[in-house]
Order: sequence, then structure tokens, then C-alpha cells
Amino acid sequence: MDLKELPGAELILPGIKDLHNGKTDTVGALLVAIASIRLTKAGLDIPRSHLMPEPELRLCSSASRLYTW
Repeated sequence: MDLKELPGAELILPGIKDLHNGKTDTVGALLVAIASIRLTKAGLDIPRSHLMPEPELRLCSSASRLYTW
């Protein structure tokens, strides 16, 4: 199966790459952190040492800076 065909691949795959490169606060990296347990169980290599604590809060904070409600 080609991972690029899975739903959300356009965010998750760059997020995994970001984490491997030490970038922990991108939208993709935060989404991977949120789903890290399931992604690891699915066989993807998630660098757990680079995961941000409370990624949901950080993602909301990032979104609030990008968008005005």
C-alpha cells in the first residue's frame, strides 16, 4: 500500500519528516504527535523523543495565531 494514498497523508507524512529533522512545532509534527500511538501501531517510525507535550493545545495555539475567529 502506498502511504501517499491514505487520508491525511499530505499532513502526516511531512509531519513525520519534520520530526525526524528535529522540527517539533509544525502543524504536521503536532498532528503526528496527537496520533503517535496509532501511527506507531500501524508500523510507522515515529521519533518519540521529539514529540511535544500537549500537542492538542499547541496545535490550537498555532491555529489561533494563523486565523482570526
